[in-house]
Amino acid sequence: MNTERKLPPPPPRGNVGARIGFISRKSKNYFNRIVAEEGLFAGQHHIIMILERDGCATVSQIADEMRTSAATISVSIKRLEKSGFVEKRPDESDRRITKIFLTDKAHAVTKRIKQNMDNAEEILTSSLTTEEKYILSDLLDKIIKNIIEMKECEENA
Repeated sequence: MNTERKLPPPPPRGNVGARIGFISRKSKNYFNRIVAEEGLFAGQHHIIMILERDGCATVSQIADEMRTSAATISVSIKRLEKSGFVEKRPDESDRRITKIFLTDKAHAVTKRIKQNMDNAEEILTSSLTTEEKYILSDLLDKIIKNIIEMKECEENA
């Protein structure tokens, strides 16, 4: 008995929003598998990437950037600390502030995740010419702009 799940077909040509959603779901599932193989839960890679980029951050700084609550980030930080990905240290100039830092284990994970994502990008765009990649990117920029404007209209309503 074949238990392998068959992918549903993509939405019909011309149905842009549904096609973007299809691509988004498939790439998110792939990405979540990659981070799970590294011992991370979905969403934790965002914290790791912020710390990789900035060197360190407070829980509130991470929460602000991820647009979520400090309590939610604190739970994730505790899990990441328990798994050996981050460590907490008091700020040298103000001991009341706790900063979060990546461990060597986490630095190695970010390199592997970035490499896997670069490989995924290569596969995703392998049938496109360089010019087609830029055209698609420019078209997506227009859609992103439309979404941002739509969001701004919602916030002003």
